[in-house]
Amino acid sequence: MLRAYCTMSRTCTAKTLLVMQAFAPTLFRQGALPGPQLMMEFWHGRLAAEDVEAAWKTAEALQAKAKHRLEDILWPCSICRKEVEYAHYGVADKKDHRFLTHYWKRIMLPGEWRMCLNCKGKLRGEQLASNRKNAEYECKVCHEELPEDRFDAERLKTWRKHCNFDQIVCLQCTPGCAKSWWEKRADSGKYTCSACAQELPRMAYSDEGLCKPAGRICIECNLAQVVQQRQLEKKRFNCVGPCRRKLLPHHEFTATMLLRKNLHNWLCKECEFPTCIRCRLPNADPVTFGPDEQKQLAKKKTNYERKFVCDSCSYPPCSGCGLERTRDNKKNDFKEKMWFCRKCWWQAAKTKQQHPPCSTCGAKKPPSEQRIGEFEHKAWRCTVCWRKADS
Repeated sequence: MLRAYCTMSRTCTAKTLLVMQAFAPTLFRQGALPGPQLMMEFWHGRLAAEDVEAAWKTAEALQAKAKHRLEDILWPCSICRKEVEYAHYGVADKKDHRFLTHYWKRIMLPGEWRMCLNCKGKLRGEQLASNRKNAEYECKVCHEELPEDRFDAERLKTWRKHCNFDQIVCLQCTPGCAKSWWEKRADSGKYTCSACAQELPRMAYSDEGLCKPAGRICIECNLAQVVQQRQLEKKRFNCVGPCRRKLLPHHEFTATMLLRKNLHNWLCKECEFPTCIRCRLPNADPVTFGPDEQKQLAKKKTNYERKFVCDSCSYPPCSGCGLERTRDNKKNDFKEKMWFCRKCWWQAAKTKQQHPPCSTCGAKKPPSEQRIGEFEHKAWRCTVCWRKADS
């Protein structure tokens, strides 16, 4: 390091400097040399003889704490002038085999002209605003400039809306950067299936079905392809749920269940979407058959009845407009009781009849809800009618 320091410090012009071998970028980022620095401070009289030993220990401690690895260096962007780490330039993770290649191409090779992904996105957004016909976007995985038809239209619209140009992924690279199940569950976006035209969450799509160029297809609509891929046409399976049926064909199971590798956890459609014992309607969302229920099923070999109550019956929606309860409104005080939202509480229609029946099916109000003063004359609609209207 001392030889390189002397060579670089004696250079006057860039034309007379000829670097025969590339040196590490951290070579001149290690701070001042403790020995020569303290010696010059002592001979100039700025450091007393009794303080030299303490200053040397302090300098050694600072050098031990210093970070000299490539992943620790902060590089300044030529546009925003912010010093950011390597990930902001699109470099792969340090454990990835592409780390050194990306580091050289996207940080070292551009030199002072390096540009972070955020600044690239902003400049690209300004160019797109002036020329949308020939718009091209850079994929964050392959880093190629591609036209709009090489990206998913719905996701590209979301990225453009929130100016997340550093998150854009082309259709070819989407399966390669597949999300984990917790990331899919955390994705709050709704995606429209091209087959059933329903807006479904991310968990309802496989990685291949979400990035199909012809059109996005959910797992249920893609059932035929799942059966063909796993060769399930002639196979028979057993349900481990309450029905205990055996040798069932593949159409008795959902596509999500057919994709599971563990056959000991397969539930048929009847067990995966159980019927509520109160409203007598199948649940809209799949329900797991937990270990406690499996223990009860093992004890009772016959006459096992699954006592399932849906969320709508446990926490009834607003009796005036059918608004579902939020997490804050799901309190134990209101559980299994009639409930009105704030708007319907003041604007709900009133009748002359005391405790009127359901306005749709004519069902009588339960005796537990016939409380004087609260809902005595308000028109209402039962949970069953609201569930039938939603389905």
